Amino acid sequence: MNFEYLMDLSARNQFDEVRLIGRTIESQGRSYHFLAMTRVGEELYLYIMAQTEPWEERALPDDATMRQSMKSQFYMIGGAVNISKIKINDLLIESNGGQSYTMDMNLPESLMLLSRLSAAGWSIPKDSVFYEMEWNCIEMMHWRIRTPLQTLPEWENARICVTWGSIPKQYYVEKRIKLTVSDRYAQTAEDAKAVVFTIRDRDGRPQEAVCYMNRISLIDLYAEHEKQFADPEYQRLAKERISEEEFESIKKSTYQALEQECPRGMRLFGIEYECTMDLSLQFYSSEYLDSKQREHIHQGSASLYLSNPKADKEQGVHGLKMRACMVHTPVDPDTKEMCAELFTAYELIPEREEEFFL
Repeated sequence: MNFEYLMDLSARNQFDEVRLIGRTIESQGRSYHFLAMTRVGEELYLYIMAQTEPWEERALPDDATMRQSMKSQFYMIGGAVNISKIKINDLLIESNGGQSYTMDMNLPESLMLLSRLSAAGWSIPKDSVFYEMEWNCIEMMHWRIRTPLQTLPEWENARICVTWGSIPKQYYVEKRIKLTVSDRYAQTAEDAKAVVFTIRDRDGRPQEAVCYMNRISLIDLYAEHEKQFADPEYQRLAKERISEEEFESIKKSTYQALEQECPRGMRLFGIEYECTMDLSLQFYSSEYLDSKQREHIHQGSASLYLSNPKADKEQGVHGLKMRACMVHTPVDPDTKEMCAELFTAYELIPEREEEFFL
């Protein structure tokens, strides 16, 4: 902290126009407080405080396993404030991004913003749920508005329709299984190996799901990428957007990342599966989950290239959507079996609308 930072912070919180809101809504057990809308030149922002869980860093022992490390991570994509658009009476406003932070993690920014809004007349009522709430339990969202507005809208006695964006939710499954290579697809429902597991849904109720593995194969990452990079149509489309030098640079960085993930000549297990619930599944080898975290500290990550494999078929033998994933543990090309776990499942919570009267 120095005066240069303070002056920059002060300049960022000077507004040409402020529309105070000061209203709180409740949604699915959380409180959200709309502070104000502001304008600086052509830039428009809406400021929202949201109740969230405090983030606590869990100290892991030096000999922690990857399983312990992965389960200690706080997982939430999108944060507590995940609003894609808001309709104020008949006016629809949409966002093109912004920033969010827990208020205790960015005290100078939080204090400067609140002091500016307080000077304009904003205050938090003493009976508000936020009044005595610790700041590590409050997320502040700077919601950048992309909708052009001639004047900032009036929120008093307004009907508000909030569209909450879709967001992934993670479940830990930890179901031990044995993967056996079978390059051909399951021909009948009985051919597909069934893995039964239970998750607790968003209301805390246990839900049973079944994963049907239609095919387990070994994947040669290099062959897949070499085929893609050599495809004339892929080259043509790529070079319409980037130069020859950039294309070659991408190829080089891709192969470097792949080498860290899976050395040339090795293979990864690929699983094509159906699921009776709308879930994306991730499998890991037991060897990886039981390995020490410190063994992977300096390992690069190629997950950018590998996270979303595509199944060759649209539907499986049960008529359900086919998905695919890879087990990121390199094996020899003649490997036939692997001890693994269905470790995590991901559900995409769909977009939803909710109406409020302020």
